Amino acid sequence: MEDSSTGEVLYNMKDVQTWVLDSDASSSKLILIQQLFNMKMRKTDPVTSHINSFRRVLSELSSQGINFEEEMKALALLSSLPVSWEVFCMAFANNCPKLNLDETIGQILITCASMSGSPL
Repeated sequence: MEDSSTGEVLYNMKDVQTWVLDSDASSSKLILIQQLFNMKMRKTDPVTSHINSFRRVLSELSSQGINFEEEMKALALLSSLPVSWEVFCMAFANNCPKLNLDETIGQILITCASMSGSPL
C-alpha cells in the first residue's frame, strides 16, 4: 500500500510474511525484521532504553526501504512490552480508534512515570 502523502510504500504483516517467504531479500533485512518482531522488554529494563532500541530498528528498516503503517508500529511496540503491561496494552489499544507510534510512546512514558518503581 502506498501512502499518498509521502509516496512511501507501507507494509502490513501479510506483506512482510510474503516478502520474507517469497523474495531473495538480504539477510540484514531479515535480521532487522526478526529483531523488531521478537523484541521483548524485560521487567527490569528502562522503558526509554527499550523505546530507543525499538525506534533504532524501525529507523534501520526504513533506511533499507521497509516502512510500516503507524498502527503496525504501535501494535508491535505494545506487543513488545512485558506481561506486567498487558492490562495497559489492552486498555490503550481498545480505547484508541487509530493507533500511532508517537501517541503510544507518549502514553507509555506517562504511565511509566506514574508507576512507582518503574525505571524510565
